[in-house]
Amino acid sequence: MNHAEHNLQRAVLEWLELVHFEASSVTVHTPNGRNAGSARLAGIWKALGVKAGVPDLLTFWPGVDNTPGLALELKAPGKTAKPSAEQKVWLDHFAGLGWRTACLNDLNEIIALYTSHLGLR
Repeated sequence: MNHAEHNLQRAVLEWLELVHFEASSVTVHTPNGRNAGSARLAGIWKALGVKAGVPDLLTFWPGVDNTPGLALELKAPGKTAKPSAEQKVWLDHFAGLGWRTACLNDLNEIIALYTSHLGLR
């Protein structure tokens, strides 16, 4: 994850904590292992179950439309919001389970998605 994407994710989590603490409490990030920094660390992560392509944020809070959760892949602002092949597999998996899914690169679009999902005004 590059710095711009990292900053976007932090902004999303900070906003979510302010507007819906309960949903923020069950929103998680899982490292995907690509930037492990060493083959040894990547091997440890793989042995612990880290999978490539898992969405950046998983919110285990039901939507007002009865979707069980939200799976969000983030891209750096200005970068094309298109998931990799591995990310698409995971997004499709969650969508198949009824989750709301998206790949976004704009804070306002992400806020709109969460606002809709959580029924915020």
